[in-house]
Amino acid sequence: MNYSITRQKYFKKTTKTIIIFGVIYLCYGCTPLTHCHRDHATAALRNQTKIAKLNHWTVDGVLSFTQLKTRKIARFQWTQRADHYQIDIHSPLGLGNIKITGDARGGKIDGINNNEYMTTTAMEEYLEKLLGCKLPLINFRYWILGTYPPISQNANLPKNSSNYQVKFDNYYHNREKNIFLAMLIEISQKNTLIKIKITKHRFAT
Repeated sequence: MNYSITRQKYFKKTTKTIIIFGVIYLCYGCTPLTHCHRDHATAALRNQTKIAKLNHWTVDGVLSFTQLKTRKIARFQWTQRADHYQIDIHSPLGLGNIKITGDARGGKIDGINNNEYMTTTAMEEYLEKLLGCKLPLINFRYWILGTYPPISQNANLPKNSSNYQVKFDNYYHNREKNIFLAMLIEISQKNTLIKIKITKHRFAT
């Protein structure tokens, strides 16, 4: 018996079978794979919805601003209570500590501008001059947790907010809330790159 010829026939038959199944998957929409992607997308959306509903939390981390090869680093702590927030930025480039308090409409920057109330737009413009980088505060409330603002929030977003490219990475499973949170966030726009490294999440009970 010629084993060489038998082996060749076997491989030809196997290859033909693989090609046939491949064509079937391509013609009929790769049903198992499509189903897998659909399940993954549904799980991701469910996770995003859970995160967006969180109203009482504190996040610690490090902010890194890079503009035209110039890099600036600051530590921060963001505390959110419903619509009110408090952001403590520590030692940004030797400028001392900055405390920002407010809500979606506006707020105050302690020790700066006589602690006068400013609108959100005015605060963002002032922080841009101070830190050298624009911080869209309304967006950050969601980005910092590794998710996107709800569609209903779009009407209140600052101008040019949609021009930011946001990437989330280094997810971990938070068992307390049964959600997946990003520990690394990258936000870029034109010549600006903002990297946020989260060191700790805390949620109010």
